[in-house]
Amino acid sequence: MDSKTENGLSTKPYCGAGIELAQRISGLEASDLRQWEVLDKLQNRLPAWATLVISLLTFITGCALTYAAMKGGA
Repeated sequence: MDSKTENGLSTKPYCGAGIELAQRISGLEASDLRQWEVLDKLQNRLPAWATLVISLLTFITGCALTYAAMKGGA
């Protein structure tokens, strides 16, 4: 009786190369799933321009507060 893995490949080939091939394919399938999970997470992020605008506004606010603190303390 020939047992099959979840991807349909035999785990009892005539030589050891078939088992190695099935393991490599399983590894590639898992890697592919992880890749799509990461891409889905990246798509849910803010766009680069929005991040830049927030950074610039934070910088301007910091400069304004620093200037106000220096002018008020002198």
